[in-house]
Amino acid sequence: MPDTSRSCLQDSAQNKALIYALAYMAVAAAWVVLSGILFPFPTSEPGFDKAEMLKDLLFVLATSGFIYVLLRSRHSAKQQHLSNSSQEDKQRRKEAVIREIEDRFHVIAYEAPFPMQTHTEDGEILQVNRAWTEITGYTLADTPTIRIWVEKAGCQNTPQTEKTIAALFGASSKKHAGELAICRKDGTERILNFSFLPLGKLADGREAVVSMATDVTERRKADERLRFAAAVFDSSYNSIVITDPDANIVGANPAFSKFTGYEISELIGKTPRLLKSGRHNADFYHSFWKTLRQNGHWQGEMWNKRKDGKEYLQWLSVSAVRGPDGEITHYIGISDDITKSRENISTINFLAYFDALTGLANRTMAMNRLEKEMAHAQYQGSRLAILHLDLDDFKTINESLGHGAGDIMLKTVAQRLLSCVRANGMVSRQGGDEFFIILPDIADLDAVNSLAVEVLSQLGKPFHIEGAEFSLSGSIGIALYPDDGTDSDSLQKKAEMAMYNAKQSGRNTHRFFAEEMNAYATEHLFIRNGLLHALEKGEFLLHYQPQICIDSGRMIGAEALLRWNHPEIGIIQPTRFIHIAEESGLIVPIGNWVLHEACKQAMAWHESGWPDLTVAVNISALQFRRGDLEQTVNAALAASGLDSRFLELELTESVLIQNTEKSLDTIQRLKALGLKLSIDDFGTGFSSLSYLKHLPVDKLKIDRSFVSDITANHEDAAIVLSIISLAHTLKKTVVAEGVETKAQLEFLRRHHCDEMQGFFFSHPLPADGFLRLLQVEHDLKASEPVEQ
Repeated sequence: MPDTSRSCLQDSAQNKALIYALAYMAVAAAWVVLSGILFPFPTSEPGFDKAEMLKDLLFVLATSGFIYVLLRSRHSAKQQHLSNSSQEDKQRRKEAVIREIEDRFHVIAYEAPFPMQTHTEDGEILQVNRAWTEITGYTLADTPTIRIWVEKAGCQNTPQTEKTIAALFGASSKKHAGELAICRKDGTERILNFSFLPLGKLADGREAVVSMATDVTERRKADERLRFAAAVFDSSYNSIVITDPDANIVGANPAFSKFTGYEISELIGKTPRLLKSGRHNADFYHSFWKTLRQNGHWQGEMWNKRKDGKEYLQWLSVSAVRGPDGEITHYIGISDDITKSRENISTINFLAYFDALTGLANRTMAMNRLEKEMAHAQYQGSRLAILHLDLDDFKTINESLGHGAGDIMLKTVAQRLLSCVRANGMVSRQGGDEFFIILPDIADLDAVNSLAVEVLSQLGKPFHIEGAEFSLSGSIGIALYPDDGTDSDSLQKKAEMAMYNAKQSGRNTHRFFAEEMNAYATEHLFIRNGLLHALEKGEFLLHYQPQICIDSGRMIGAEALLRWNHPEIGIIQPTRFIHIAEESGLIVPIGNWVLHEACKQAMAWHESGWPDLTVAVNISALQFRRGDLEQTVNAALAASGLDSRFLELELTESVLIQNTEKSLDTIQRLKALGLKLSIDDFGTGFSSLSYLKHLPVDKLKIDRSFVSDITANHEDAAIVLSIISLAHTLKKTVVAEGVETKAQLEFLRRHHCDEMQGFFFSHPLPADGFLRLLQVEHDLKASEPVEQ
């Protein structure tokens, strides 16, 4: 109670006590005086009454004072009691208010819209509110301690979370912990922004902290979307520009700046009209804005102009962006520079009808032109000619000089052909080294013949490429309309037949189609189609021709020779199908099969008791050039188990002289495998002796064309003797092919030829026949040839 209030209460008590005491004293004094007068004692002595009265008055005075003190004390005690009671009531009311406030605070905290958790320094969680449970999924019963809470909700950040919580205690003010990812009870993840407020010590002496969180998951997702959108905006290859409703540019991405040549700072506040090319009229832009405002979108092609004045074509898509009230707030334009694409389309259209390398018409355009010229000739009753030109050995030239030089040569050929053909004719490139010439309205065959001669003459002129001079030739086949056919397909086929006939006639010439060529073409097609599936159907087989040591007369090996057992016509000799297999490229898988089969058979002979026999396999030019011959040989040896010493590969001179450096490298790698190498048909090519001495070959095989007349023709004999001498000088074995008579054998033996093979000893035999020949074990005798 305040001092002033307490003083007032004391003064009031004194006054009341004084009033009561004075009143008593007045009444009592009046009674003493009046009672003596009214009721005198009859025996009183003189002066006794006054003394008695004085005594009574003193008594009244004393009792009045006593009463005053008594009343004052009692009243003061009562006042004190009343005062104390008032303070207790106030204290009780105050405590009640505090409890009510606390209760309301708990309710407010529990119902607060943001998550709250109260916990102590020893890890006990005292309270979590509704929002905490709704956000995390955990109730107080689920996570009674901080450790359990961290284990359940800490995701992958458990150590970091524990460290953050441990640092809270001892702080004197609110602390922001930043964002933490928590795992909800249902397994999903949320991102909360935490702050912590120290609550001080509790009644039990423990420090407490309240954790408050804000769920920022959606905001982070929105931020991420904004960052992603900004990244897309900045990194997009397409140019993007944003304008306000009045078409003033408010933003553009780097691609837009790159495409237009303007810096973004130069574009802000300007309108896209500064890019106007002038190619579009007012009606175009009127339609553009009308469509955009009505539909909220426009797209199409538009020509614009860069800062440097260069025009470009763009594919433009413009969209209107509307606010909540439906009013347009911005326009977004996304465009792509399609100038190159349009140029590419033009290029594609060109390539659809023209050859990219030479600029000549291609096959498609040539066929269209041929159809039109045939219709014109039929209407006019005239004739036309088509010439099919194939360059001779161009593949060899291309591989030797490189494709760059080959392309230069092809372009030169195209120009020379154009110079030969009159204006109403057409020259086209069919692909590779083939060309097609259409001659309409021909008067007679002499004109066609003269043109063919002129074309070959032009091809025969030197080609100067990279400082070197080269020559070229071609083979031409000619077909006539309507003499040789009345449709484009038949004319083409017959011109092609005539071209192949020209090649077989020695090349560098031309041939008109003749009906007998159909038989050749028919067989060619029959063979080619049959070859496509002969390998997979197992129609090929090998025959083996013995190779004989002339000195001992014993068989030392065999040459594997391919045969085709056709299901309709029986055994086909290689002379009928090998060249077609080479043209089609089928010779590669066929040659690989021969290599594997020959190695397997040689290994079978070794295991049957003839461990020293060697098998020789012919390698085609295409196999050799493919570059994987070494791997193929290794695979065949590994599959069969044959030692490489007993495998011999036969290569022709024509194979070896092509790309000599690469050929030498391949031969050296093959030789490193440990096998034998021989040059087949030696003397029929154009071998360089200086090149020959560097070749790591083991044998030279004399072609049968020289052996057949060695006993009658001095020139052939001289050639054979020269080859034998050359081979021995180079320390190489010499083998004679095609030995058919005793006289030929005696000649070869007399001049120290090392080995021979031919019909005199044996025809090529199937594997079982060769085995029977081995089992006879007869030595070759000059006077007693083995019977067939």
